[in-house]
Amino acid sequence: MVTGKSAKKPGSAEIDGAKEFERVQNLSWLSSISQNNILLQRKEQSHKKKQKYVFEVSQENRFRKLVEVSAKMLGPEATLELFGKLGRKPDAKGYSALVEMCIDKARGTDDEGITIELGKVFNLFKSMREQGLELEEQTYCPLLLYIIDMRMVEEFQFFYVIIKEENPSSVARLGYYEMLLWLRVNNEEKIQSICNYIAENDSEDMSDIRGRRTSFMFFSTCTILP
Repeated sequence: MVTGKSAKKPGSAEIDGAKEFERVQNLSWLSSISQNNILLQRKEQSHKKKQKYVFEVSQENRFRKLVEVSAKMLGPEATLELFGKLGRKPDAKGYSALVEMCIDKARGTDDEGITIELGKVFNLFKSMREQGLELEEQTYCPLLLYIIDMRMVEEFQFFYVIIKEENPSSVARLGYYEMLLWLRVNNEEKIQSICNYIAENDSEDMSDIRGRRTSFMFFSTCTILP
C-alpha cells in the first residue's frame, strides 16, 4: 500500500543534480558569449569612432591646405568669396593662416601696401564675426605683434577696440600687448600710467599680465621712472 508522497526512485537525486549542473553550465556558457559580444561591439564602436576622427582631422587639414594655397594665388578676400560660394568657409585656424599671410605680405611692401593688408585683416575679422567664430589670440596675435614692431600707435588703438568688442574676455591679454607697445615706442607717461593702474587695482585679473617675462621687464622699468 502506498501512503503519502511517492518515494523517489533510487538514483533520481543524482540525475536531478546532473541536470542542474548541465543547466548551470549552459547558462555560464551563454553568459560568456553575451559578454564577448558586448566587448566585441564596444571594440567595433571604438574603432569606428577612431576612424571617423582620423578622417575628419585629415579632411580638416586638407581643407586648410587648400585655403592656404588659394590665398597665395587669389588673396584672402577672393579666397573667402570662393569658398563662400562653395558653402565652405575656413574655421578659426584657417582664418589665422590668412591673417598671417596678410602680415607677411605687409612686411615686404610700402606704406600704401601696409594699409591695404591691414584692411584685409579687418575684413577677415568681420567675416569671422559674420560666421559666428570667436576672435581668439592665435588669430590676432600676429597682427598686434606686427603693429607693435612697426610702432603703429593709431593702428594698434583701432584694432584694440575691435578685438575688445569681438572678444571681451581678451581684455587682460590686450593689456599685455598694450604694455609691449608703450615699451616699444618708449612712452614713459603711458608706462607710468599703467603701472599706477596695476598698483591701484591689485587683483587676480592682472595675474595673466604679470605672468609674462615682458611684464617683468615692464615692472622693472616702472621702478626706475620718477
